Amino acid sequence: GNVRVSERMSVHGFGGEELNLDGSIVEKFEGISERVPRNLQPPTFHPPSFGVTVLGNSHGFDKSGSVSGYVLWINGRGVMIDPPPYSSATLEREGIRPRTIVGIILTHCHADHDAGAFQKVLTGSPVVVITTPTIYKSFIRKYAALSALSPALLRHSHRHKPAIIGSPLRFQGATFQFTYTLHSIPCVGFRVEWRGRSMVFTGDHFNSPPDIDKLQ
Repeated sequence: GNVRVSERMSVHGFGGEELNLDGSIVEKFEGISERVPRNLQPPTFHPPSFGVTVLGNSHGFDKSGSVSGYVLWINGRGVMIDPPPYSSATLEREGIRPRTIVGIILTHCHADHDAGAFQKVLTGSPVVVITTPTIYKSFIRKYAALSALSPALLRHSHRHKPAIIGSPLRFQGATFQFTYTLHSIPCVGFRVEWRGRSMVFTGDHFNSPPDIDKLQ
């Protein structure tokens, strides 16, 4: 049946919250109540013409931090670089519309760099995955085995744009130059240029010039 509740009453929820009849939430912290509108909108984000947004700045051995990952903005459209897991939630929290993300650059197939890419290609609008054919084949083979999804289904969830070492790659009006870096598995870095502005992303690499000289 129906129950009539006075407008002066509130309904207690979980986790120390009260839900008022107007749809707002009253959160209580140490005896202090604060009314938070349920329809609170995330901050509005205006993508730059050329720039970078940091999604995470830690590493794969930090249990309390997000692994490194970025959004490269080109002419107002985003290309995620090694997106961390749950990046879609980070984008939403920062007020970044998911449809502004049109591509992913995958530098290599260690889990702290490719797990978020696997999540992204299976959710939301289709994106372009940019990486070398060698790294791309490893990515498909790895996540087909881990997810029990067929390789054909995974490939159907996105479009692959091959990055060829030594050849320029054009995407969203920008020019990319990819190179392999010295890492334990195949890994790439790149330089991107757009309308006279440029950026270099090294990717994971062995940053010890004296030891590199010994290898030559």
